[in-house]
Amino acid sequence: MKKLTLLAMSLVMALTVKAQETGTDITSQFTNTDFEGGNGTSGWTSTGRAPSTIGTAVENNYQGTTFMETWVASSGNLGNFDWSQTQEVPNGYYVVKALAHAIKQNQTVTPESKGVYLYAEDVQVEIKATVATEHTVFAKVTDGKLTIGYRAVRCNVNWTAVDYFRIIQCHGDTEEAAKTSWLKCEMSQIQEDLEANVLDYPMDAALRDALYEAFEGIESVSTYAEAEALWNSIKEMAEEAKECVAAYEKLLAKIDEVYEYAEDHEGKGDVGVLFDAADAAQEG
Repeated sequence: MKKLTLLAMSLVMALTVKAQETGTDITSQFTNTDFEGGNGTSGWTSTGRAPSTIGTAVENNYQGTTFMETWVASSGNLGNFDWSQTQEVPNGYYVVKALAHAIKQNQTVTPESKGVYLYAEDVQVEIKATVATEHTVFAKVTDGKLTIGYRAVRCNVNWTAVDYFRIIQCHGDTEEAAKTSWLKCEMSQIQEDLEANVLDYPMDAALRDALYEAFEGIESVSTYAEAEALWNSIKEMAEEAKECVAAYEKLLAKIDEVYEYAEDHEGKGDVGVLFDAADAAQEG
């Protein structure tokens, strides 16, 4: 029993150290960050133009089925607004991420979007993307409260939306240490996603080996420069791996089409060669 207790304590300590090194997702401490469950915009305070929620998120490349948005006819621009919420958190460094887009619709040439921002505390990033894209801000809390939000100031767009807020508490006494822990958290999340959804698919062996080698290097990263370099490398390889999966699934779909065609035309000529070709492709 004593050995089991010591083992359990060791596991807890190891997990605690890992969390301190990679950052902690504290999104659950905030309210209605993904706008699912029919909660509308509850939990968010708004000034200026009020937000609404719409249930076509999947069609617009957003997470889940609902996002928070505002829209006017394309002949006009959105008025100023500020949608936010504040929660008590420990002092330190935080990363806030969200999917967002801002666009002036129905233009001969779509202008560069201006005046819409994702923010945390006094740090903001302007939303230039015209389709749902992840945006990130890095902020420091000194008064035990973190304010996150989305706002427009004299913008030139008629439609914007935001969804899937994620808040990461970064561990470290300095900004560099905190940013390093954040990137290690990001890389660990990419690893988890790829191992669950991608790496079991057929792909170039060298690419798979390079990804596993990169994953092994996450824990040994000690500086922000090292973390950023490894993060960029992992992201690039992850995109390549996902492209391999997409190509493989496309190939399987084509093989299914060949099988279906051959079955439909069986007895109407020599379709055996089609079955043989489909079998060979599937085995390959």
